Amino acid sequence: MDMQVAALDILITKGRFAPEAARAIGEAMDLQIARSHDSLATSQQLNETKVELESGIAALDAKIESVRLELKCDVERTKSDVLRWMFAALAGQSALVVRAIRLLMPHGP
Repeated sequence: MDMQVAALDILITKGRFAPEAARAIGEAMDLQIARSHDSLATSQQLNETKVELESGIAALDAKIESVRLELKCDVERTKSDVLRWMFAALAGQSALVVRAIRLLMPHGP
């Protein structure tokens, strides 16, 4: 029986359990503790999981950097397109203003 004598004494004296009930409670607790040890990870398992997580995080960091660079290129390309269209619109608008001024000005004597 794995149950500690001190725990049994506490159940009997402070908890006022009958000795048989105290032993049964102690055995149930021992059984539950033994079962819980089966579900606990070892330090080796924790280290393996840590390595897997670090590897996954590194892969995600690389993917994020790749996407960031792609977005940066897309922004630069879009900026270039906007500037090109802005200058074309400005040239067209200037031509229209010049033509409007020529139409509205008198043609001489």
